[in-house]
Amino acid sequence: MLLGNLYEGKLFYPPGHERESFEGTFINDQPLKGKLIYSNGSTYDGSFNNDKRNGYGQYNTGGYQYTGTWKDDKCDGHGISSYDSGNVYEGEYCDGQRHGQGRYVKADGTVVHDGRWNHNEAKK
Repeated sequence: MLLGNLYEGKLFYPPGHERESFEGTFINDQPLKGKLIYSNGSTYDGSFNNDKRNGYGQYNTGGYQYTGTWKDDKCDGHGISSYDSGNVYEGEYCDGQRHGQGRYVKADGTVVHDGRWNHNEAKK
């Protein structure tokens, strides 16, 4: 159950801010769920908590896309990273890094690593 002032709207950030705009649901004047557009053109569409990406969401820079769970503005939990090269990583993240079970595959189908990762390093 959500407690507080819940409403839909659009917020524009001041010039020079890292964020350009947010459109979606707010709770107590903080983003809760919706689409955030950054000044550099990147987007995030998903859930927020305490004005940080938290829960499920999709981040897209144009050359990179991450879809999965977030914690305190970092990839955390299960997710899929797709790169403009066509390479894809699917697996676990912790604190913004590949960590846990995961599979990294090149665009041509070559499996680079399918197994454990520890702080972005493939483990044998």
